[in-house]
Amino acid sequence: MKILIIACFFLYFIFGLFFAFMGQIHTDEQIYFYTTFALMNGHTLYKDFFYQHGPVMPYVYSVPQMIFGQSLIVGRLTSLFFGILMLFIVYKISNKLEGKFAALISVALLSFSLFSIYNFTAMMTYTLSIFLALCSFYILLTNMKEPFKIFLSVFLMMLAVETRIVIMPGLFLLLIYIFILNYKNIKNILAAASSVILNFLTIILPFLLIAKKQLIFDTLIWASNQNKF
Repeated sequence: MKILIIACFFLYFIFGLFFAFMGQIHTDEQIYFYTTFALMNGHTLYKDFFYQHGPVMPYVYSVPQMIFGQSLIVGRLTSLFFGILMLFIVYKISNKLEGKFAALISVALLSFSLFSIYNFTAMMTYTLSIFLALCSFYILLTNMKEPFKIFLSVFLMMLAVETRIVIMPGLFLLLIYIFILNYKNIKNILAAASSVILNFLTIILPFLLIAKKQLIFDTLIWASNQNKF
């Protein structure tokens, strides 16, 4: 069983490398590459240029670009890195819930899906947002002590939303789930609320102060008009 799981990870990595270097350029990749390029050249997100998602991905993907140079391939390899981490979290969640066989099936389904690997390797928001959302879910399954577990889970889910806003319903469901299970536990409710507030103050508020109208238009109005998040 262990060998098969390792083989699935290796297969995902090989296919990911192929798509990173040889995959057809997706139309949206130019948007995300330009965003990191603009940030590294002193421009400010939303204030100086249009960007339809939250601010997390451009800054995360800019770090490898600063270290290894500005390149679409570097961006794709960054996605591949998060893709491998995402696959590991999928394994951990499946193993925790249903055991090793379910974990094998889960990672095998992803490792043999070339369409998924291509999209998860492309320099787009999919991989990072799903990785963060899965981490949020996995945190709830661990033996980590409350209320810190709740605080961390909510914070990670908010980062996922701030990477790709389409995950917003997941945040609402998470908060509802936490409230239903903990409505009598004020510490856990406060942990969830403080996580939301801290995330807002550190991630969103700076951009609201710099470019309020542009941020709202780019991430909410334009996206809703296009019916595409």
